[in-house]
Amino acid sequence: MSNQKTCNLLKVLTIALGCVHIGLVFVVQKFGTIVTILLTLLGLTSGPMLGLFTMGMLVPKANQTGAIAGTVISIVCVAVPKKTKWGYFTPLFTYQA
Repeated sequence: MSNQKTCNLLKVLTIALGCVHIGLVFVVQKFGTIVTILLTLLGLTSGPMLGLFTMGMLVPKANQTGAIAGTVISIVCVAVPKKTKWGYFTPLFTYQA
């Protein structure tokens, strides 16, 4: 990749990450503190990551497709909306008429 293409790519990434950080300000304002957000995200992803690690260590025929499918399904199962009787995940944004 040429220096000009690399420079343009870095400029685009800088702008994109700046927009993401500006958006995160509103999420933190709505959700509480950064620590609360961090603990929620860690709680949602630690179990699936442990399962992925364990599968990689114990299942010799594990492949990429099964690992991705299992991780996505487990994250979805952990993040069941609060309105169901099984879920505990509180959505970040709710609509109140």
